[in-house]
Amino acid sequence: MDEAAGILSGTPTATGRAEVTVSATIDRPVRKLDEKALIWGREQVLSTTTEHVGTATQKFVIDVQ
Repeated sequence: MDEAAGILSGTPTATGRAEVTVSATIDRPVRKLDEKALIWGREQVLSTTTEHVGTATQKFVIDVQ
């Protein structure tokens, strides 16, 4: 799976039905700003953390012929 494009690719090794499960997680960076500097129009980043936004899972069956 290409994480950047979200494309699932590959070559099956056998024919038949196959169950596939794909999960995706979205995280985003969160910046903590210096509020005293921000009042004066200056953006000063004090720290950066990562916030977990959510996860989704999709299950499906493919039929390889």
